[in-house]
Amino acid sequence: EGDVELNVSSGSPSFTGPIHPERRYRLKTLSGNVSMDIPDNVGFTAVLSVYSGQLQTDFQFPNASPRSKQRIIGKYGDGAGRIELDSFSGSVSLRKIAASGGTDCQR
Repeated sequence: EGDVELNVSSGSPSFTGPIHPERRYRLKTLSGNVSMDIPDNVGFTAVLSVYSGQLQTDFQFPNASPRSKQRIIGKYGDGAGRIELDSFSGSVSLRKIAASGGTDCQR
């Protein structure tokens, strides 16, 4: 129904399911891994950041800012949605899953 924001100081926030093309999804932790598993049928702009961990993504961002080991900023498809994943001490992963028939988030 709306934007998703999850901030934790110690733990591993994750999101799995379809995303809405005009919503924001922000998952952040100080100590832990951040993961998001979504279908590739909706466009989004992604900001993926780590400080002492690894970045992993199944998505290709042809117009991305120069890739570094700590930050990726890129647009997938039309770029309508917004995804921000951040971990200070841990890894960040953005993975593709098979698209389901619906467009609503799974609860």
